[in-house]
Amino acid sequence: MALGRSVLDAVLLEGRSPTELARTHGISRSRIYQLVARFREGGYEALDARSLRPRSCPRAIASEVQDAIVRLRRELADVGQTVTRPYTPSTRASRPAPPRHRHRSTTAFATIASTSPAGSPSATSAASTTSALAAPTNTSPSPS
Repeated sequence: MALGRSVLDAVLLEGRSPTELARTHGISRSRIYQLVARFREGGYEALDARSLRPRSCPRAIASEVQDAIVRLRRELADVGQTVTRPYTPSTRASRPAPPRHRHRSTTAFATIASTSPAGSPSATSAASTTSALAAPTNTSPSPS
């Protein structure tokens, strides 16, 4: 890491400010302090790239259990049975996609009537239909 080494030399040997170096090199001050701490732990070799692999996996299955699973699967395969898993990426791909919308949307009649241009046949028929739906009139003669 050439940049790390030059920044480290500037801080430790030349006594330059980490803030100034961070601005000029386009890195954060915390990164400079990390480099200084690594150098103090193990010298220039500690500045080399480190592995990003996790040191442990607490949820890992024990090797004895893994061996038992493999052994049982082989025994089942020998007698002609296969082990199916309830959910794997391959079974997911064979399932149909769920519907995108669960509810059907409809447009209200008032929206259609109000968006029609004035004077068009749909506007006049919409207006007459609206008035017919508004209040029913009784045209039959009333008994007296």
